[in-house]
Amino acid sequence: MNLLPSQEGDELPHLDSFLLLINTLERELNTTVLVSRPESVDLEFNPKGCLLCVLSADLNAHFSERNRLIANISMLFRGTNGEKHKFLRTIYSSSIFEHKVEFEDGGFVRISLSLK
Repeated sequence: MNLLPSQEGDELPHLDSFLLLINTLERELNTTVLVSRPESVDLEFNPKGCLLCVLSADLNAHFSERNRLIANISMLFRGTNGEKHKFLRTIYSSSIFEHKVEFEDGGFVRISLSLK
């Protein structure tokens, strides 16, 4: 994906903010964020750690040519309660993004990430 330079007066493009959020989540959870089509997610990935996956066939399709978010991004998480709280707290602390829980059970949480 090619990042376009910001024009004077532009805030940080949403794609840059999303990538910073992903980097923070990877650091906080000591994991690697996967990108996968929803039907192809390896639910057994990293069985002794947490799973964090961006559910998308094409991540580029969520952003405009100016790197602005144009479609919500779904993410799937599996981990301990402590890891789940770190995951949700990190997203909650974002000044750009908010989340809506789409699904939650004892093992998994699926959220939809959108702009505030």
